[in-house]
Parts: sequence; structure tokens; C-alpha cells
Amino acid sequence: MEKRFRFTNDKIRSLPPNPPDARGTDLEVSDTDVMGLKCLVGKSGNKRWLLRYRNSSGKRRSIALGRFPDIDVSTARKVARKHLAQIAEGIDPLEAREEIKSQPSLSEFFWDTHLPLIQTRNRTWKQDSQRFRTLIEPTLGQQRLTDITVAQVQQLQLKLSQGGKGIKPLSPATCNRALALLKTLGAHAVRLGLVDTNQAAKIPLLQENNIRTRFLDLDESKRLLESARQFKNRSIGGLVAMLLLTGCRLSELRLATYEYFDRKNRVLTIPASQTKNKQGWLVYLTDKMLEVLDSVPGKPGKPGKPGKPGKPKS
Repeated sequence: MEKRFRFTNDKIRSLPPNPPDARGTDLEVSDTDVMGLKCLVGKSGNKRWLLRYRNSSGKRRSIALGRFPDIDVSTARKVARKHLAQIAEGIDPLEAREEIKSQPSLSEFFWDTHLPLIQTRNRTWKQDSQRFRTLIEPTLGQQRLTDITVAQVQQLQLKLSQGGKGIKPLSPATCNRALALLKTLGAHAVRLGLVDTNQAAKIPLLQENNIRTRFLDLDESKRLLESARQFKNRSIGGLVAMLLLTGCRLSELRLATYEYFDRKNRVLTIPASQTKNKQGWLVYLTDKMLEVLDSVPGKPGKPGKPGKPGKPKS
């Protein structure tokens, strides 16, 4: 049988199985159009493509191109020529493929690299973990970082916003939080040199038309402050009043102790450990704020009120 000829789909399809008594496992035939392109026929009749070549150091290598008829002759030649062009540039296609296989998937990158970092910097890492697990990972988790395309990110956004079979559409705000997380992951991967481009950054956020902004007017602010001051639980009432007067986050005041207050200089220190962005800041206290603080009873085991000694230990 002729071992070297111009490949066509019909000729490859008509190749007989390698005889059972043959010494080798596969019968190998060569294409006359593309140097190094081979078709290997097994004893069961299965056919697969192979490219044999020498790398820049002269070492003989071979790289699998897929199976026939899943990959036809035209496609096999196209892939083989692409690899031969790489070889001409000094790139070993087999090593390049192995390097791509070593790239982490999106899930591996999030859980093994990104999450340990944000756990030390971001107070909302638990929300990010839940958002990734439920909104992103089912669709893109198994994709390698280098394989994720703009079209795939766009498709995920459409899937989340429009829903599907058995899946309810999500609000624009929820979709945007998922896309923002993908953008952050892409930026992190770019900084580490794992990818060249942040594909998610190319997709714009959805317009959030469900945002409601409401500010208290002066009269409403006065009434809220008075209600808070008269609330039966003076600790809770004082907390609400201080939230209104200072503009602090709930966690920043709820976790505060009297040791953070400097009555002499009329300053409340919010330490970095209690802020969302890990940056401490100062609140300058007005007479009304000091009046509210004086009305809040101290708790056993906590430092005393500003200007007063703490409760002595028994």
C-alpha cells in the first residue's frame, strides 16, 4: 500500500485498519502537501492526525492534531501549517500547548490565588465568594484564563439579566456586581502576567434603573434625632443618633469603644481595622455629638465614658 500520497477525505476514509499481526500499533501514512503531516490508522480502524517535526534544537517531536473525521483533511492541514509557522519562529508547538494546559482555570485562579489575597484586604470577601460560586462559576469556572473571550463574558451577562429555562432574570444591580467581580479577576490576572488582556473590562455595565436616592430634609432630621434621643433603649437610640450626626457606617460605630474617643480634642478615631477600605479616619465631634455620647450608658467590661474612669476590675 502506498504510504505517501496527497490526502483527501475519501482516501483517508478508505484506508484499511492496520493488520492485527502488524508489528506496530498504527499504520502511518504521509501527506505530500504539508511536510510532516501524518495519518495514523489503528488496528481497530480509528484514524488520527499527527505532525512530526524537529524543534529549533534539532530534537524530533510530534504533536497530536485530533481524530478523523472529527477533523477533516482541510482542517488538519490548516492546523499543521500554523504549527510549522511557529516552528519557523523558534517556537515549539508542543511546549506551547503544554504551557497553555498549565494555565489555571477561572475557578482555580479565584479560589487558590484571588480569594486568599482579598481575605486580607476586603471585608466583603464572603459576598464575593458567594457571588462567584452562584453566578459565575457554573458558566465560566472551568474555562482557562487564557481561553475566556469577550463573547463568553457578554453571554454570561445576558444569561444573568434575561434568565433562561428554570432561571429567573436578575436585577441590573446584581448582574453588575457579577461583572464587576469578573473585571477585578481579569485585572488581577493581568497584573500577575497570566493574561495579556482583561476581556471583562470590554463589557459595559448595565444601566441600573432601580436606584432610589432619598435624603432627609432638615425637619425630618430633627424629628429622627429627637425620636432616637427618647428611645427607651438609650444605647440603640444613641447609636441611631450618632449615625445621623456623623455619617459613619453602622459597623464603624457599633464596634467602637470609648478608648477611641478623645474628649479633650473632640475627636473620634475610626481605626483601619473597622473600615471597609482598611483606611482609618477621624470624626470631629460637635456639642450635639458629645451630648449624645454622654447620654449612652457604659457597658460592664467596656472602657468608661470619655473623661470618666473605666469600671474597676473585681
